[in-house]
Amino acid sequence: MTYNLLYLDDDPTATTIADGFRTTGLINITVQRPTEFESQLEELIAGQEGIDGLILDLKLDDNLSGERKARYTATSLASLVRSKVKEKVWKKEFPIFLFTTISKSNNLFSSDANSRDLFDWIFLKEEISNSSIQFRIHAIIEAYSKIGMDKPNLPTILDLENLSRLDKRIFPSYLDEFSSVFNFSRYILNELIVAPGPLIDEYYLSSRLGCDVKASEDWDILKNEILKEAKYSGVFSNAFDRWWMYKLNDWWQSIEKENTLASLDARERVEILSERLGLKRLIVAEPIKKSSSYRYWTVCQGFNRPLDPREGLRIDEKDPLPWQETRYISIEAALERVRRDQGLKVHPLERERFNDIKKTFS
Repeated sequence: MTYNLLYLDDDPTATTIADGFRTTGLINITVQRPTEFESQLEELIAGQEGIDGLILDLKLDDNLSGERKARYTATSLASLVRSKVKEKVWKKEFPIFLFTTISKSNNLFSSDANSRDLFDWIFLKEEISNSSIQFRIHAIIEAYSKIGMDKPNLPTILDLENLSRLDKRIFPSYLDEFSSVFNFSRYILNELIVAPGPLIDEYYLSSRLGCDVKASEDWDILKNEILKEAKYSGVFSNAFDRWWMYKLNDWWQSIEKENTLASLDARERVEILSERLGLKRLIVAEPIKKSSSYRYWTVCQGFNRPLDPREGLRIDEKDPLPWQETRYISIEAALERVRRDQGLKVHPLERERFNDIKKTFS
């Protein structure tokens, strides 16, 4: 199904930019220049039935020429739209996406981190050629429809028989029948899908199995066929590949009863996988430069490669929730300032240790 989105941007080249959203056929974009605040809101209310999602440029007030002009930012409009959801004039909930540049987003969120909470997802204009943006937009809109029909039934939303194997603290009490679709969607996406914990992505999966994804010709067979039952199939799954960690552990115990995954290093894990499953084209992931341990369990956020957390540095982000995992960057990535322009930095509590490490390699 193709979804219809309204894209508000005062940039004269917005129509050309929007062409980058049309390469998959998953979404249809209507470009419109924003107008004065109250008039814009009235237009959105009047046309809400034909809108499946809203894309906003961050700085709607950059261009004040012409008849249609805005004197507000995307955060102001998004905030008002969110507040209007419970009013009778607003009959349809739809996701709101922020579409901006790295520099503008860094400037905004360094001064107002809460602004992130207004948007379902943030996309960078520098990445418009990446078709995964369209898949994610489509998946989020689809999730709104699923959640709207099934909330507050979380097992149905997550496509599980029940939640008995999950930490009871994961789902807050405010996610009830009175909670908005946006609250359900954003919470599940950010606190369960994106953050490593009960669900892990392909990078974490490769780390915990000890495999080099690029060099292992049998990797796709392992992750897509053999581990099919462990794969997540709930909302957002058509754009975010994830695996349930508890199901992965159950599966591992079915092929290796004496040793848990965490008790083995990558070489031992891959040897067991090759012998028990006949996958002879699995290659052990080698340690990142300036690392030596094969006891991988986490992922270097700079290189997306397996890492022993004891050899990593905690990254600077909000403290993980009890069921989530701390994320790390390798020493090599930290020294090379990998993804620094995207905000990837060493946690303040690790800086003294990092300074000592830098002296070792200077």
